Amino acid sequence: MATDPISTPTALGVDYLLTFTTAPAERSVRLALDPVVTYLRRYQDGYRFNSLLGPTSLKVRLQHALTLTPDQFQLRSTSAAFDRRY
Repeated sequence: MATDPISTPTALGVDYLLTFTTAPAERSVRLALDPVVTYLRRYQDGYRFNSLLGPTSLKVRLQHALTLTPDQFQLRSTSAAFDRRY
């Protein structure tokens, strides 16, 4: 049975900006986020990426994978859906 591509829901992720007070090695950041992000790019003093996970899940994943405390990094959504102006 063929599916109609128009009616098939597509998963749209949320764009995030991740910055650190003391940046860990880029390889460790990539390994921590690799399975759950669509892309990961260096951006200014941090990283931009897109993920289907919510901010709480991502924060917990980063804390455990990189052994960070919440004050060592900042995770912000850059998607218009989460912007209070819209």
